[in-house]
Amino acid sequence: MRFYYSCFTKASIRTVTITRSTRDDILNFNILGGSDTLTNNGIFVSKVERNSKAYDAGLRRGDQILSVNGQCFDYLAHARALEILRGSTHLSLTVKNNLMGFNEIINPEKSPVRKKRHDISLYEQEIRNKLNGSSPIRSQSIITPTTSPILPISPSDSSHHQSRLPLITITTPTKNIPINSEKIKPRPLTKRMGLKRAVMQKLKITKNNR
Repeated sequence: MRFYYSCFTKASIRTVTITRSTRDDILNFNILGGSDTLTNNGIFVSKVERNSKAYDAGLRRGDQILSVNGQCFDYLAHARALEILRGSTHLSLTVKNNLMGFNEIINPEKSPVRKKRHDISLYEQEIRNKLNGSSPIRSQSIITPTTSPILPISPSDSSHHQSRLPLITITTPTKNIPINSEKIKPRPLTKRMGLKRAVMQKLKITKNNR
């Protein structure tokens, strides 16, 4: 029970007040982390000088800074956090002890969050590889129906089209009337009947006229 109580008190949120005479005075503590880091677990106190104002106020290594002067430090970049801490002579820090998150920043390769992200990235890569492996089959199934109707069109349709052209050209010369008119004209009498029969016919006509 004592161990549980001590952990609870260390993890509880507390307020640390630090005052400086000027902004140029040293803070006497260092921070690490921020939204621009791999773990992005927040801003943590990495070192506190002993017998300093920050140490006497209760700031300790492994404390996570939740806010400073009412400004939230969650998802804040490291440079912006330093700017806020150095920009005021009166600092009211809301902190809590978070050794687990602090160790994840110090040893990111052992971080369970990073390991989980790594496993997710491996799973996504495996899915991409499977999709890329099956992509040629999909491309063939998509290409074959589009190319299949094109293949029979080029040779067969051109041959059929060429074979139909003479039929059209044969029917068009019906406009040549002189050829048909010569066949329709009556031939001379001498050509239809023999020469002798034509002469005899003429003689008969002359006799009748007399």
